[in-house]
Amino acid sequence: MSKAKRLARSLEGVCGVDYGFAFKDGKRTDKLSVRFHMNRKQRLSRLPIDQRLPNTIDGIDVDVLEIGYSPHAASPRAPQRLVQPGLSVGNLKQRTTGTLGAIVRDLATQERYLLSNWHVLCGGPEASVGDIISQPGPMDLGSKSPNEVARLERWLRLSEQFDAALGRVSEGIDLSEQLFGTALVSTATVAPALGMSVVKSGAVSGVSRALVDGVSGTYRIDYTGFGDGPEWMQGFRLVPDNAAPAAALSLEGDSGSLWVERTTGRAVGLHFAGEDDVSPLNDYALAHAIDEVFMRLNVGLIAA
Repeated sequence: MSKAKRLARSLEGVCGVDYGFAFKDGKRTDKLSVRFHMNRKQRLSRLPIDQRLPNTIDGIDVDVLEIGYSPHAASPRAPQRLVQPGLSVGNLKQRTTGTLGAIVRDLATQERYLLSNWHVLCGGPEASVGDIISQPGPMDLGSKSPNEVARLERWLRLSEQFDAALGRVSEGIDLSEQLFGTALVSTATVAPALGMSVVKSGAVSGVSRALVDGVSGTYRIDYTGFGDGPEWMQGFRLVPDNAAPAAALSLEGDSGSLWVERTTGRAVGLHFAGEDDVSPLNDYALAHAIDEVFMRLNVGLIAA
């Protein structure tokens, strides 16, 4: 196979070579061959002479497989050694699950906290100080044992028009402020502005881009499913960024994620609501201005 491996490295579009079963019309045969793996097959007549494969190598027939490979990233909904924004978290007792938005510090004590939504970390009026916060959240645990990463500490009442809560980081938890699936680390904040390009890492929808298309807003959100009722919440609105369309701007389980400015990484907003699948313009998301959340909870970014 040494000759085939040297040849593979000299050919454009080849992403692998091995010895195995040949394929015909998409089905595996019993015939053995030297197989060159390519992202896309090309007609022989279009290839330069030096880019054409031989029919055999050392007397073994050559086959071409149209296939590509890429590494599979870690899942934000699986248990992770390093706790960071964008991972699945939730209240174990309440069985609520969402996304970790940011790792913050108390401005008075410098203690570290996990920031997400009230309806993620509390999940209802039955929540109490000391409730276990698990990563991943209860809905993503499956048969796995809970992994305590924090204890519920304090929150804002929905009547204050903000959906936010804090969990005190438990002992021995390794933290990273880097947004999961990106190279972004927020070291400062900025107010949302019309037309601003932002990005978030949600535990369900993954990394997605959006544009701010409404600011200084108030929006009626129904929290009946969390033991409350309709509340008017302060925030701003986001819509898809057509320059980088995402499969979904927001999905259930993304609540609590952090929107950051795409070019600078500055924190902009705490995601708290998305599509209702009823409105004709249902591809949107809502977030609280992060400075307003920080001020009310008396916290700031770790690296600020």
